[in-house]
Amino acid sequence: MGRDRNRELVAEYPWLDIGDKQLTLLDMLPVGWYGLILDMCKEIKRELVKYDLVSKYQVVEAKEKWYGLSWYDALSDLSPMPPAITDIVCKYEMQSKEVCMMCGAPKPKDQPLCDVYMKRYR
Repeated sequence: MGRDRNRELVAEYPWLDIGDKQLTLLDMLPVGWYGLILDMCKEIKRELVKYDLVSKYQVVEAKEKWYGLSWYDALSDLSPMPPAITDIVCKYEMQSKEVCMMCGAPKPKDQPLCDVYMKRYR
């Protein structure tokens, strides 16, 4: 992603900031999940605003694990995460298992990539 786009993302979703002016957390994750992750961030922010928690929300780690997104978050004051946010994260972690991490196309849950990429890497 470009530097300007990354600045916009960090302004909208501060938890994507990794302390590098060139990169965001999104740049560390598979490109096929970008849309999915941004949709998740939009829903998370909606809930955080309701609870006035935007400034306290942080992502401890986000990665690909077993062909799905693993998103580990917390509140900076260590208070309990609102269940609505946990539900949103869980929903998108499950959805990521049905989306190719390379291109974003639908894929079977039991395959690491969509059929197009599976053929390419065989």
